Amino acid sequence: MLKKYIPIAVLVIGGLILSGIFVPAPTKKVDISTTAFMYTADEKIGKPVATELRGNFNKEDTFQGVLNIEAAEFPHVIFVSGMGLVSYQEKERELLGPIYYDPEQKQFAISIDNPRIYEMLTGEKYSEHPLIVVTSARDLEEAKRQYEGIIKKAVDKLEASAEP
Repeated sequence: MLKKYIPIAVLVIGGLILSGIFVPAPTKKVDISTTAFMYTADEKIGKPVATELRGNFNKEDTFQGVLNIEAAEFPHVIFVSGMGLVSYQEKERELLGPIYYDPEQKQFAISIDNPRIYEMLTGEKYSEHPLIVVTSARDLEEAKRQYEGIIKKAVDKLEASAEP
């Protein structure tokens, strides 16, 4: 009598296994389009810029999507908040610098220490001070405050996830 249920059990178990393989992992969508403040620590550069970050975080909190800063377009970027922001085009990869993302406030901050990207965004040669881009900041003082706050939240989250 149990033998007639074996094929049904195999089908059910097989279906569960296949659904685990073919069902995509949950993602968190990001769609931010806002003005940011771009500056250097020596304050030689300081101005508002248009920014856009669109894409998804996967279950490992890795972001994949698009980043635009003013006219500079990075159609394929990947990052983990608190780590490096990587732009890639086919086999070519380029590290822009560390990026920090605050999911509650939907804000991000980037410290661009790549000389080529720095020059592309500012029209000036790279100096010893990275270029900081902070979303939702209207002026230098607000940008500095928000930058520190976003970094603190990102570092706290990384430290909490590293604890056993």
